[in-house]
Amino acid sequence: EQAGQAPHRLTGTLNGMLSSRAFAASLSAELARANLPITVGEYLLWRLVSVLGLFAMAFVLSRQWLLALLGAAGGYFLPSVYVRQRQTKRLQAFQQQLPDVLTLLVGALRSGYGMTIAMDTVAKQMPAPSSEEFRRVVTEVGLGISMTQALANLVRRIRSEDLDLIVTAITIQYEVGGNLATVLESISDTIRERVRLKEQLRVLTAQQRLQRIILTALPFALGVVM
Repeated sequence: EQAGQAPHRLTGTLNGMLSSRAFAASLSAELARANLPITVGEYLLWRLVSVLGLFAMAFVLSRQWLLALLGAAGGYFLPSVYVRQRQTKRLQAFQQQLPDVLTLLVGALRSGYGMTIAMDTVAKQMPAPSSEEFRRVVTEVGLGISMTQALANLVRRIRSEDLDLIVTAITIQYEVGGNLATVLESISDTIRERVRLKEQLRVLTAQQRLQRIILTALPFALGVVM
């Protein structure tokens, strides 16, 4: 039991030491964007274990200090790469779900519900990550945070220009009034058209991307063969 409590005490100490550091706040935001339920202290311990583990593995396999140091360098960057991959995958999934999110929001608003209930509908009916993010917004509003601030927190977690546009429209509606359902419906049409054009562009440039990959890899492949 004491052995199991030791890591928690260590991470708690690290979190206390790093709470006032600027980089800790930035790193915490990065972890939130990746939806990793760990603290900054736990992430730093994870990185330390990765460095030591790959250093030891490279040295045992090669018996060379240079390769061991290269393994340690790889271990240092490996957690960052993993976090970035999770962020990219999550952002892409959110972007794909965004038109359906807007459809639910517009439908709820046209039915006479308020924005909080409309977002709660999204949280209940949409899959992750949209459901997770809008559930956080609803939870923050329920805890007393203003809708504007809760949406600003959402934009910090999800770096999406389309989401920023939606949040800006909602914020303006809260300040000056207006028909929010009509505005969101217009934004939804714009996003759907943009997604369609991006898909067409991806299909049209697929051959050129494949040729570029082959030409880039060809010298290395020939070098390995020779």
